[in-house]
Amino acid sequence: MENLSKIVKKLSDKEYEHLLEEVVGNKRNKPFLVLEYIRKETFDEEILFQRLDINQNAYYTLKSRLLDKVAVVLSHKPINTIKEKVANVSVSIFHEDKTLTIKFLKDLEKELLEYDLSNELIVVYKALARHYIYEPEEYDKYDLLYNKHVAYSLAMEKAEDLLLKFIREVGNYRLTREKEDFEKILRIRREMYNITEMFSSHRLFVLNNIISIYFQCIFITNIEELKAKEMEIEGILKEIESIFDKYHLDAFYQHRRPLIDFMFVQYYYSIGSIARGNVYYKSLKERLPDVIGKHSYTFYIIMLLRAKLEKYYLDKNLDDLKDLNDLLEEDFEIDDIEVFHRVRYSIFKAYVSFFEEDYDGVEEAIKDIKGSLPHRQYLQGCLECQVFLCLIYSLTGKEDKCKKAMASLERQIDMDDPENRNVYLLIKFLKHITKHGDYERRLKVSREYLAEYYKANVGANQVLRFINIDEEMILKLAAIGSKKAHK
Repeated sequence: MENLSKIVKKLSDKEYEHLLEEVVGNKRNKPFLVLEYIRKETFDEEILFQRLDINQNAYYTLKSRLLDKVAVVLSHKPINTIKEKVANVSVSIFHEDKTLTIKFLKDLEKELLEYDLSNELIVVYKALARHYIYEPEEYDKYDLLYNKHVAYSLAMEKAEDLLLKFIREVGNYRLTREKEDFEKILRIRREMYNITEMFSSHRLFVLNNIISIYFQCIFITNIEELKAKEMEIEGILKEIESIFDKYHLDAFYQHRRPLIDFMFVQYYYSIGSIARGNVYYKSLKERLPDVIGKHSYTFYIIMLLRAKLEKYYLDKNLDDLKDLNDLLEEDFEIDDIEVFHRVRYSIFKAYVSFFEEDYDGVEEAIKDIKGSLPHRQYLQGCLECQVFLCLIYSLTGKEDKCKKAMASLERQIDMDDPENRNVYLLIKFLKHITKHGDYERRLKVSREYLAEYYKANVGANQVLRFINIDEEMILKLAAIGSKKAHK
């Protein structure tokens, strides 16, 4: 009954009146009293039980029947009722009373405008234009609206495609780091913005800002710059949330509802506001079992896993980092052709294994993607995997494997290229810290290489973003070199 209370309280007045009429008619009976109570007061089953003045068995029977009836009514949502009306519009010109038909069409227009249903408005405007064929001014007015909404409908189709293309190109760029691929992302963002500026539409507002918020969280690497946008981004997300609340029976928004929590978590964890992000993560975690198996959410789940790594980097809470692992293993599936999603999921698992000091698990996760990743096409994706292997082979003293991994890196990329300086310095650090020689001298030179690596390891070409090579790890690596010296 508490779930029913939440649903009923969210209904608009018009939707609630529709529900009352369908469920209880004009009778002020016990189902009516139940609906009125849960609509207008804080739900308390004990109080409701007393107000109805019935025995416990009768109460549970009433509750069961009411839930069933409400479910049936809500499954035939008002928005679907509106769409059903549109199905008869094309034959409205053959109706007997032109005045009543026009009134019906104009009333329907108002409902469709509220829900921003462009495809249905096209049908209504064409019908209105035909009804006014002998009144040129009215005909031109509705014919113009018809053409405008045809254009808007095409723009909506384009906008939904642009969101999908944005997701595809982000993944492609993250694997290639090619400037041409980044230009594609910028073009998509510009085109989405231009479409949104052409039409006053809450749907376009939502789609445009999904792209905008993820673009900023992914590509603004300066945390202070991203933090400075907090009021702006929070305001946008609150506005999106209010749109979703207002049109909660609209399938367009129903299926996207969890994205609000996804984006809040993404942003707050990205700027290091862990406490605020946790509020939305708690809500999101309740929704995840319903969406984790849906193909359309793959990108957002992958980005959530990266956000969780951002959080771990700050709070070092390994239990929180792993809390979705069982659910992921059971229900999360990625198409083979979605290379970026597969790579990032495997790298997430590699990081988790690394933090657990399960270095065999890291190797297994990296090898899982290396074999199926086209090296030349996705150089950056391969690069990160190879660097990860170099680090764990160094930590575990697997000298031969480490040499092969480093040689492979040196073949794949130009170490003299300034864009690869971070990788060059990391390899120099690993080679120097693990070689045999004077212990103090090795530590001094190695720390200098490491300091330079951290200066260079910024921006789009950053590697091993979530691994902090601290003093404990430095000494562990140095001990590997000392062991070699004693062999």
